[in-house]
Amino acid sequence: MPRIRVLLSIIWILALAACADRSAEGPAPIRIGYIPISDNAQMYVAIEQGYFQQEGLNVELRSMSGGPRIIEALVSMGSEKIDIGYSNVVSIIAARAQGFPVVAIAGGPIETPGRPTHAVLVRADSAIKSVKDLQGKTLAVNALRNIDHIMLLRYLEAGGVDTAGIKLVEVPFPQMENVLLTSTVDAAATIEPFMTFALKRDSIRVLDHHYAVVEPRTVVGSYLTTEQWLGSNQDSARRFVAALGKATEFIRSDQQATRRMLVKYTQVDAETTAAMQLTEFQEQHQASDIQRWIEEMVRWKMISAPVEVSAVFRGF
Repeated sequence: MPRIRVLLSIIWILALAACADRSAEGPAPIRIGYIPISDNAQMYVAIEQGYFQQEGLNVELRSMSGGPRIIEALVSMGSEKIDIGYSNVVSIIAARAQGFPVVAIAGGPIETPGRPTHAVLVRADSAIKSVKDLQGKTLAVNALRNIDHIMLLRYLEAGGVDTAGIKLVEVPFPQMENVLLTSTVDAAATIEPFMTFALKRDSIRVLDHHYAVVEPRTVVGSYLTTEQWLGSNQDSARRFVAALGKATEFIRSDQQATRRMLVKYTQVDAETTAAMQLTEFQEQHQASDIQRWIEEMVRWKMISAPVEVSAVFRGF
């Protein structure tokens, strides 16, 4: 019996030591897939200001090429798997419509007339002076059947242009300046900081800030996860959203410091970061924000049928 008690005591001590070691290591990291652009400024600020740490979260960033790649990593079971990712709202809705078990959980970037970060650019010497002059022209978007595609179509429609007569071509944002200058396209729908980069030349000008023409307020992106992760990590999700909320308040109060953080995380030079329009954010999107996008995607045949807002977005 004494030997059994000794063995049990040893086992108990080892168990306590193991728990202590795990506690010392802290919480398991939340793997976040992101795109190194200004639309992720909330996350950069939350890291730099220690807001994730204050919420008891340990985050691990993984830079990725775009929303579709992030969604793939969310549903993956391999080493590339992530827990939370950032994407534009159109990609999120499209993924859900295709059967992927992803759901948005937070606020994110929005566009308003006072803070335009999207624009339709043309050559300075172009005869195109208004949206009506785009009739029958060739226009560049960064991705077909995505958010900029829809917003460009809505801009053309609002200006009385027959969208059936428009030719849209897919051009990555960094290459849009070149295709404009070589007359490969007549106009290009771009985003910051590429808008500011292009406007450094006298050979390119803004035709319109088309998002602001279409809507007084447009929800652009959100952070999303999978149904499975959210079901097991409700508290962590709430803490993540809370940290982003604190970051949003910081961005509103100190844009200069936010711009310095953008230089660190996006690799955009300090001169361009200082000149470009800073993205506007909101702490949490509303169900009506998502419903509006679902309706537009159905109207433009980006999805075949509506999806339930509750399947796409879970607010905290």
